[in-house]
Amino acid sequence: MEEAAAETPPKPPRRILVVVGCNSDLWRAAWRRPEEVVAHALRLIGEDELAERGRYDDPATCLYLGSERFDRRANLVFDIYHAAYDFDTAHLPSRNHLPVTRVRLGRRGHRVKAADPALAARVNREVANVHNLSGWWRRPPLVVNYAMGNVPVFPHPRSSTPRDSQEGREEAAVQIREVRRDIPIVD
Repeated sequence: MEEAAAETPPKPPRRILVVVGCNSDLWRAAWRRPEEVVAHALRLIGEDELAERGRYDDPATCLYLGSERFDRRANLVFDIYHAAYDFDTAHLPSRNHLPVTRVRLGRRGHRVKAADPALAARVNREVANVHNLSGWWRRPPLVVNYAMGNVPVFPHPRSSTPRDSQEGREEAAVQIREVRRDIPIVD
């Protein structure tokens, strides 16, 4: 009985989005040494024991998924306590519904807060999309560079469409209709 009382319940999985501004002290590290940024973010959200471990490749504790680099910011994404993470299904939108915590690192310090539902959905959708575009052979961390006008090329995506359900196919159809509506008709 004592063993059961001493056992702590597992922590719920969370996805962490770290937005590093170009004026932040961690700007260069965000691209060259992202593990430093991950450790810093872990300390800010109160997960010091994960930062002290220094390993970011275990889904059950901390898995650094990847980063996107733009001219004025870098986005890093990692999961904590996501033991159910499965690389083989990570490209499916239905497998990416984690609550998201946003950590902003800028010139004037940092901010940590829970992402609103729209941002959480966008982050989770983008994680699935990058997994899909990166194909079966590239494992996390997945890196996408848009800086200085770079257009990333993904020669071997997992599928031609990142949708996995009827809902996803309907969403894709709506997007196609919107694009067609925006195309000017030339007489």
